[in-house]
Amino acid sequence: MAIVVPFAVLLIFASHIWLATSTWFWQTVMPSTPSYPTAALTLEAQLRLRRPGATRVAVVGSSIAGTNVAVGRLARTLGIRPAEIWVGALPGAPHLEIAMLAPRLERLEADLVLLLAPSEILLDDADWQGLRFYDPPTAWALASAAELWHDRGAHLSHLLNASHVVLRHREAIRRVVLPSLFALPPAGHLDLYPDQVERQRRRSTAPRSAFSCDAIHVRALDHTARRLAEHGTAVAVAFSPNLGRTDRGLGLADDTDACLRALAASSPFTWIGAADLRLPGAAFRDATHFNRRGRRVFTDHVAPVLRRMLDGRGSR
Repeated sequence: MAIVVPFAVLLIFASHIWLATSTWFWQTVMPSTPSYPTAALTLEAQLRLRRPGATRVAVVGSSIAGTNVAVGRLARTLGIRPAEIWVGALPGAPHLEIAMLAPRLERLEADLVLLLAPSEILLDDADWQGLRFYDPPTAWALASAAELWHDRGAHLSHLLNASHVVLRHREAIRRVVLPSLFALPPAGHLDLYPDQVERQRRRSTAPRSAFSCDAIHVRALDHTARRLAEHGTAVAVAFSPNLGRTDRGLGLADDTDACLRALAASSPFTWIGAADLRLPGAAFRDATHFNRRGRRVFTDHVAPVLRRMLDGRGSR
């Protein structure tokens, strides 16, 4: 037994290193059709397979990163190839979860990262259990000792999952590789999980008092920007407006602009507000995602700022 246990630990650790660095593994488990249940696996596979230095601009956020920016249009304005723009969209991800991606984003070696921030960034709801990505140093930097202890079950679970890539993505891998054996919906199944639906319901019905510039997601955004800047990556943050009561009825668009504009004065990111952005209801596909018209307007709004930032860094 004294030999078996260390050998098993070594075997688990070695298999994690092999799988995490294996192009074959990530190509095999990459879902052919994006869906919420496999979104984290898709994103990590994309990051693992993308060659460092191949990305000039990364657009990162929740599902709005994949719907609200017209990549081809942005590339033409920036004077780069569309292939040099990488879009990292993690459906339902708050900025606390985006912060957990910072170490992986560093490995892209991008010139510029554009983070999309909706007004929900002001909602102070740290749902540690619902995170699909976890970085221990980031968690320890953003949460107090009391908060870590209060959610100790979630943190311990995430630490275990972080120890092995198969543990981290076990359900998504089953959906992609062996869906019929486990009687699971196929990888392309688009329904959200019940817990994700509940989180979205809480966010959409939260009272005005639940929104604050001291929210953990605002601190997470600041942490992400500082970490990327230390790595030599320029960071821009753009406000992505919502349609409906969340922004208009509660006045959160103005609050978000004031909060992040003030934060940008001390944090290493360029803030792109939406004071002069005119998006009619006809520009939205739903409450948060733009249609083709909205994508064009929003892309033309952020592109000149990003072009100046890239020009200031010079060509590769």
